[in-house]
Amino acid sequence: MGGFMSDIGIISNSALGSTNQGAYRKYTLHRRPVELVWSENFQNRLEALTIERKLKGWSKAKKAALLAGDCTLISELARNRIDNLRSARSSFDRLRTNG
Repeated sequence: MGGFMSDIGIISNSALGSTNQGAYRKYTLHRRPVELVWSENFQNRLEALTIERKLKGWSKAKKAALLAGDCTLISELARNRIDNLRSARSSFDRLRTNG
């Protein structure tokens, strides 16, 4: 499985075709072919942008769980990340006080 890209905008078959033909020379140029694997409709552009920013912060594993529709795994991965952050902070605090 390749990488994941999130982008707000109007998605159409012609836009995907143009991307795969190299029409867009930024992120996707060396990552072709691209494939639309998930989309969602939102009430407005601000709501879509909010979700896009949230998804960009997710790990690849968490995005894969979203694509699989596995809400339990998404929650578990979120908890693991919080636990890892707490552990890292604790280690940093120990180094700071002992160092």
